[in-house]
Amino acid sequence: MKKILKNIGRLFELKTADLLGIIDRFHQHMAAGLRREKSSLKMLPAYVGLPSGTEKGRYLVCDMGGTNVRVMSVELSGNRRARVESAMRCPIPLPLRRGEKEALFSFLARVIGDFTSAWPRIPTPFAFTFSYPMEQKSINSGILIRWTKGFNVRGVEGKEVGMLISQSLKGARLSHIHLRALINDTVATLLYASYQNPAYDMAVILGTGTNACYPERKVNFQSTGRETIINLEWGNFSELPANDYDKLLDVNTPNPGEQRMEKMVSGMYLGELVRLVLLETQGSKGHPKLNKPYGLMARQLVRLEAEEIKAIAHPIVVRSARILAAAITAVITWMDSDLKNIHHVAVDGSLFTGYPGYRKIVEATVEELLPRQGDKLIISPVKSASGIGAAVACAMSDFAAKSF
Repeated sequence: MKKILKNIGRLFELKTADLLGIIDRFHQHMAAGLRREKSSLKMLPAYVGLPSGTEKGRYLVCDMGGTNVRVMSVELSGNRRARVESAMRCPIPLPLRRGEKEALFSFLARVIGDFTSAWPRIPTPFAFTFSYPMEQKSINSGILIRWTKGFNVRGVEGKEVGMLISQSLKGARLSHIHLRALINDTVATLLYASYQNPAYDMAVILGTGTNACYPERKVNFQSTGRETIINLEWGNFSELPANDYDKLLDVNTPNPGEQRMEKMVSGMYLGELVRLVLLETQGSKGHPKLNKPYGLMARQLVRLEAEEIKAIAHPIVVRSARILAAAITAVITWMDSDLKNIHHVAVDGSLFTGYPGYRKIVEATVEELLPRQGDKLIISPVKSASGIGAAVACAMSDFAAKSF
């Protein structure tokens, strides 16, 4: 067993030099993406900057994640405070995640209609959080580039998502609900954190998938001289060393060759990597879940009692945390190469706070990469931030009508 663990540890090890190389390549891909050259980082402008903290009003939000949809009413006070007045969560049935667009968007409209059934039918400003790569031209429109997180709904890629949700609302006799903001969940997380505390200038999602965003000040996308938040879509970052288990996992996904970083870091794939290693090194005897692809989820790794399985999972989880630390460091040093300022990073996702020791590994790795400067980077967890952040975007929208 010791020999197996030593070999697994070697396969998933990333030394300091490896991480510094990842940071350099990350900067290269960021620069190429901003120039609209070939890059594994999309660097998508969100057409919204950081909030002032004075935004106020009451807004309807629909937050579509990887497995659930949440609908909520959010009130912004205008003094950097916000609260969710009421909320409803519904799982997205698996057939809808891989079916036709009409079925998915009709389902979303039905959930929104159920949530607002007792509301007065007056013009209602609405924000839609859509957690998938979009090419945006304004704050309330976006074209889906590709599905991620196991979704493969036909007829949506290449289409305008804002139009699809608006049409579905109209078809459900909810035409009084007006889309004011279409926003990525990572961007919404940064808006939420910055609304509460202006020191935040980066957000990370680390859940089913992973992504990050930051305010870009070097490149002017809006011809206004103002910054805009950039959605990196960093789950697709490709310049990472892959071992045989990574390659085996990748070839059996719906999108082989894509989302390389996500497949090494996020909660959706860590359990599967552990399962693949266990199958090859120990077989499935006594562990029937190992015979089923994705039968072992990241959240289950925490509850495992078998010490040998924990020992195999450890280097896989450590690699995830070290890649995450390198990617965060890359973005912060892109914004501030000399680290003249203190930067606060908001992280939303159960892996960061829920997996024992994960946060400490990330923080220790940042210290390793930024000797004597690690205290300039403060990483803090936030929870369920994207809903309130979407309401902030709605309030900031140039199209926003009076809140109801």
